[in-house]
Amino acid sequence: SMEKGMEEVVRGEEYEGVLEKESLVVVYLWASWSEVSRKVREMMQNLAKEFDDVCFVEIRCEMMTELVQALEVRNVPHCIFIKNKVVVDELEGAVYLDRNRSQGR
Repeated sequence: SMEKGMEEVVRGEEYEGVLEKESLVVVYLWASWSEVSRKVREMMQNLAKEFDDVCFVEIRCEMMTELVQALEVRNVPHCIFIKNKVVVDELEGAVYLDRNRSQGR
């Protein structure tokens, strides 16, 4: 079927390619050991089918440890929203990141 799901990023270069896209990009980070992140992944897959003009990308954390560290992801599920190559928002777990605190690392 032509139904569009989430693209999986399995190499660092693929993530670089994601950043070049013109559309809104939703990067979803999950891990197989996290039950909540597996459940949210099902929701994300449904959203990916629903919104044709949004690029949904998934990163499985245990497969991409270097990238996960570079992105400073400390918790799953984690969502990064990218528009015109700029991160416009991040969601960590079910809580919005406090950007002021996160910059003080």
